[in-house]
Amino acid sequence: MTERKEALEALLAKVKAGTLPAPRDFRAVFEVPMQDMEYTVRPDLARRAYGGSLDAALALHEAVLPGWDFAAGREGTLNGAIVVCPPTDEKFEHESHDAPPARALLTAILKALIAEASQ
Repeated sequence: MTERKEALEALLAKVKAGTLPAPRDFRAVFEVPMQDMEYTVRPDLARRAYGGSLDAALALHEAVLPGWDFAAGREGTLNGAIVVCPPTDEKFEHESHDAPPARALLTAILKALIAEASQ
């Protein structure tokens, strides 16, 4: 197992458990080289998504999964599971319908990134 995949799985476990991850947990997964200034905000976006910012979750989704789509659960509302669907139509979703929408999207993003890291 790669170091990145391990970091993704550890962060996913904390997010799913509702345990606030430490800043280093977000940096281990989302930090990128400084020359790529557009994406140096990824750890902050992930932290804010965990805290409930849907805007941050959507920005993170676009930054790390460009071209992937997402759908909200429960008849198109933002209450419930969020599904991230890559162009292959494989789905990664948050299983719990009681999570805040931003955290549900963060969970789906992490699952998709774990699948990518497994390839």
